[in-house]
Amino acid sequence: MISNDQIKAAAKWWTDQLRQPGEWDNGDAMTSALAAFTINKCRKPKTDEELARYEKELEEVLTESAASQHGWMWINVDYHPCGMLVEAGRRANVRIDDMFDFPCKTHMHLTTDGRVTVSAGYRAEDQQIWPPQESVAKAESAS
Repeated sequence: MISNDQIKAAAKWWTDQLRQPGEWDNGDAMTSALAAFTINKCRKPKTDEELARYEKELEEVLTESAASQHGWMWINVDYHPCGMLVEAGRRANVRIDDMFDFPCKTHMHLTTDGRVTVSAGYRAEDQQIWPPQESVAKAESAS
């Protein structure tokens, strides 16, 4: 079962990408460089109010989706964001750019063991964002 903590961590991470976009890495240096230039020139920053609305709505969308999942959830952006990310924007009345608001080739997993991991970019390694690594280290040293 997906926990509320996992959902909050996931919603915060994706909202942070709207706040300050990550690198656009599709594995092709020329395309990635052109995309980075385009993002810097054309991307419209979101206001703090828009970001707060988006994060709240994304938590709701993820909660609804988690209820119908079988213990795990996958949120992704190949070149375009998945439906959950787009739906949260629609509900929050926040325009989500189909190509440049989120880092491409990004995959997030909410797992049955309570973790949230993200692979941000082409062939990027998974990074655990929940629980925070320092919490894991403390729990392991206490046992």
